[in-house]
Amino acid sequence: MNHGFTYQSTFTVSDIVHWRIADIIGGDKRLDFSKAFMPESFARVEPLSFLNQDEKRVLNQIRGCTQADRLLNSVFGERFKDGC
Repeated sequence: MNHGFTYQSTFTVSDIVHWRIADIIGGDKRLDFSKAFMPESFARVEPLSFLNQDEKRVLNQIRGCTQADRLLNSVFGERFKDGC
């Protein structure tokens, strides 16, 4: 699959869309583990009728962590030791 993205175009856009993890969590900001981390359209846990709502929330969080790990690995090209 080729989207036509180049390193240069991605790097240029990264200057425009500048955010840090500390903008989302850190300091007095904390992840709320009582809520899902990702929208259902990404997590796709609702069709899993054998899970209860708490289990679906946890699976959503696991999938969110997995996606974040994949993103970091694709951006930086290495496996992060700490992970999620």
